[in-house]
This record gives sequence, structure tokens and C-alpha cells, in this order.
Amino acid sequence: MSNLFEWDNEEISEAVLEIDNEILKRNLGLSEGLAFESEDTSPYIQNQFLRNIWAFREMDKRPQRVLGTIFPEGFEFSPVESLDKDQLEEKLRIIEEVLREHSIILDLAPSLPDKLVYEYIIKEVIYQPIPLEFPEGFVLHIDGCDGYCPDCFQRDFCETGIELWL
Repeated sequence: MSNLFEWDNEEISEAVLEIDNEILKRNLGLSEGLAFESEDTSPYIQNQFLRNIWAFREMDKRPQRVLGTIFPEGFEFSPVESLDKDQLEEKLRIIEEVLREHSIILDLAPSLPDKLVYEYIIKEVIYQPIPLEFPEGFVLHIDGCDGYCPDCFQRDFCETGIELWL
């Protein structure tokens, strides 16, 4: 590149992306740099990452609804004591299917017993506020972790909880 008038479209696009990335970093309060940055990270990848952070931060400003409203009308969250093993498995299968259809994934400890999964869903998950609409490509992961292991319902089944507290 000898002067501004000899830039090709790729160079202009890269320059525009780099400026946009700097503006996004500043607006996100990340002007000191990002942990993932490396010299081989393309401006395009960095831009997509920064835009995802921005969308995530802006998500709480969107209209909200209670997660439980995504379930079909008449769907019952029966008390866990009223369900036998097969009914509980089927209920969890249906719940996870409805969640997936709405870009919501349960990421609980893999060995967590179905009873504890279901109790967590009916006591906590269905009452959580979620955006009325998610940004394009967004997936909400519910992991049940608030970072305080001593009171965690899944501590005895979580690798981190076991390593730190048992």
C-alpha cells in the first residue's frame, strides 16, 4: 500500500473493521485489551466477538418475559413426588425440547439426578426473566451455578464443587 488511493476493498474493509473494533471496545469498557486477542486474530473474528458481547449486554434492555411462559398453554409442572421414574424422564425430555426450541440449553452437572434437575427447573428456572426475543444466533445456557459452592444444589455432582468442597 503506497497511499490511500491505492487501497483495495479488502484493505479498506479491514481498516473499517479495526476502527469499529476500537469503538466497540471503548463502548464496552474494554479499551485496555481483551484476553482472547492475539496477533493472528482477524479483525472480522474480533468484530463478531465484540458485537456478541454488545448484544449480550444490551439483552437486558429488551422487553422481558418469564421463562415459564414459553411452555404450551396447559403444560403442568407437577410436584416431583407425584411423578414416577418414567414420568419424570418424559417430563424432563419435553421440558428440554421446549427449551431447545427457544434457544435455551440446560448445562447442569451431567450426573445430577433427574429429581434434582426437575426440582431446580420448577423452583428456579421457570421463574427466570428472559428476553422476549433473543438476538440472532444467541443461545441462553442455564448452568445453575451462582459461583457459591457451599449452598449449591448440584455441588456433590459438579467437578469444581467436588474438587473444592468435598
